Amino acid sequence: SLGYQALQAGPSAMTVMNATNEVAVSAFLSGRLSFNQIAILIDRVLQQHVSTSVSSLEEVIEIDQQARKQTEYCIVKSLDRFKD
Repeated sequence: SLGYQALQAGPSAMTVMNATNEVAVSAFLSGRLSFNQIAILIDRVLQQHVSTSVSSLEEVIEIDQQARKQTEYCIVKSLDRFKD
């Protein structure tokens, strides 16, 4: 359903979903995120994204980089909540 959500949101949302998924899976594999948190994180980042049209590779790369930064920020923020 996240894939359909991204398709309906617009062109740049698919790039955001892919970038977020890659960062989330990497965080899961390194033990920083639980498996169940992957979809939650993707949904959160997609909800924060304002979809735009994409007309160049440079725009895709910029959207990808922004999504990766936002995803990492969300991971760090969620980990901070559990610190003593």
